Amino acid sequence: RPSEGIYFVGGNLDIDSDFALDPGKTMIVVVKGKINIADTVSRIDGIYIANTGIEALGASANQLVINGMLYSRGNIRLARSFENKMLNNTIPPVKVNYQANLIFNMPGNLMRVLNGWREE
Repeated sequence: RPSEGIYFVGGNLDIDSDFALDPGKTMIVVVKGKINIADTVSRIDGIYIANTGIEALGASANQLVINGMLYSRGNIRLARSFENKMLNNTIPPVKVNYQANLIFNMPGNLMRVLNGWREE
């Protein structure tokens, strides 16, 4: 289980369990394909980047809280709902808490790598 750093995934990524970062840590996940967040997940922390899309679909008893950032060249679909449909009127089924501190918490050597990176 990752605790911090940058991870590259060559295909799709299925997130099927909760993930919380320790305070002061940063995790970036770069996915060539799509990121799918299962309806059993209620929390993920980090910066998630996908080439073809990010989805959180289905119905759940719990709200999905994303502490971080989402980026995609494709669509980002946060279309999850509550199993109890009446809750959809009062509580958002998906909540994204933008966390700019994840960028500033990156170790200096990682910042130098990302700063010098470019696509060819």
